Amino acid sequence: MKFVAGMCVGLAFVVTACGSGSDSNSPTNAQTVDSVTAPVGTVAVPVADATPAVPPVLPVSPITEVEELDRSVLEQLKVKFQARVGQADLRCSARTAEDAALEQVFTDVRMFVTNLSLIDASGKEFALDLDIAPNFANLQYKDQVGHNIALLNFLDPDCASSDGTDTVKSAISGRLPQGSYTALKFQIGLPYLPYADELTSVPASLAPSDMGWMWEHLPADIQIEMYAGRTKKMLNSLISKDKTVVVLPLSYEHRAGSVRELTLGMDLGKIFSGNAEAFVRGLENACNNSNKKLAETSVNCAQAYRALGLPLSNPKQPYEQTVFSVR
Repeated sequence: MKFVAGMCVGLAFVVTACGSGSDSNSPTNAQTVDSVTAPVGTVAVPVADATPAVPPVLPVSPITEVEELDRSVLEQLKVKFQARVGQADLRCSARTAEDAALEQVFTDVRMFVTNLSLIDASGKEFALDLDIAPNFANLQYKDQVGHNIALLNFLDPDCASSDGTDTVKSAISGRLPQGSYTALKFQIGLPYLPYADELTSVPASLAPSDMGWMWEHLPADIQIEMYAGRTKKMLNSLISKDKTVVVLPLSYEHRAGSVRELTLGMDLGKIFSGNAEAFVRGLENACNNSNKKLAETSVNCAQAYRALGLPLSNPKQPYEQTVFSVR
């Protein structure tokens, strides 16, 4: 077992190797993945003398490589993303001083989630077989090579005065083989490279024109709009070759007739560096529609990126995502 930047990389995604000692409510780190250069089934960790430590690099495994299963034993499962700000449920900001004091400063929160899967004790990964609605009205889509993609939208579009995404969606539904699972895994954002031809095939319902530059082949993987009084700021991460994968330990038995529902916590309060209002007012332009890798010199942006597990350029210290957890 080899440790890089204080994190184990010997086994690609046996979460107990890195997560031992954590209880089921503790998030593990998000790993930044290069889907272009990292070969499937290997671990590529850039190590150089006198350079800052970086999170380990793991390949994004295409859905087509997940073990084929007997579909007759698949059972329905819903994975909920429960958006909160601290201990309170996320709600549309009224843009008042009272809301700012409660850290309820959000008017738009959207995020692509790719290849949500569960992992058993042997390390085998089982992809959630997504429910696909006519015209992809449920914001779930499976592309031609097998990537499962969902667009989550946590606030009503009236909140942001936007018609970009009309459907409020905070859960991903599909079918999963019966069995015992010890971890849940998903990638934040789309599985494609910037300007990739595949972006033109994303259904219109999952391609909001106001979320990054979708129609110019550079959409946002995640988009967050906030207000402090009349100050409006946008925090987004445009699609890049660096992919963030989140792996969360859990203990879950998927059986016929069970509850068949999992809830993930998503604490947006973790993105703040100190006071929410001061954070919004100080949010740099560096994390708004930029296609360059974010540097830590943009202090507020960097705090948000670290909390979400998004990639930073040459981080001074290794970091783990803190936003996502299993409830």
